[in-house]
Amino acid sequence: MYNIEQIDCTLKYGKVYIKQLKLLNILNLILVVISNLLLIGGIVLWAVSEIAIKEFSLVAIIYIAITLLVVTSVYILKKNKKRNIEITEWLKDAVELKAEINRLDLTNANYQPYQIEVVLKYKGKEIRKISNKANHLTEGAHKIFAKYHNKKVNVLYSEKYDEILLIKKADKE
Repeated sequence: MYNIEQIDCTLKYGKVYIKQLKLLNILNLILVVISNLLLIGGIVLWAVSEIAIKEFSLVAIIYIAITLLVVTSVYILKKNKKRNIEITEWLKDAVELKAEINRLDLTNANYQPYQIEVVLKYKGKEIRKISNKANHLTEGAHKIFAKYHNKKVNVLYSEKYDEILLIKKADKE
């Protein structure tokens, strides 16, 4: 049985982020502490020494910038947590199969992100799945697919959700 830490990417979402999300959580905590200390320090200095409004405005601008960073990263964390819960569901009925992976968007060999097709056999049937459209705004088309181009690898296939997951350190031939 595989767990999410062993998944490199999926056709639907591209790269699966685990360690990076943990670091982002720690960074958020540090930024919140710094921004609150900065704001409290600015208010205390303003009240005690009556610093100029100009200096206090600078503190407020920095506080707002840090707050926007935290809000953006919280959005990213929530979005990825939702994805990771969905991927964990796919793993419950996933079976390991050998698959062939081909790049589809061959208009320019240097173009990133990649769009790939995964071909595998399951219960006597050939299954062909394509990652989402190759567009940097569309989920599922990522640079990570480049390392799988024209390879035969072990993948996980979830019949219930009709999803394919690529395993980290897969057996490449």
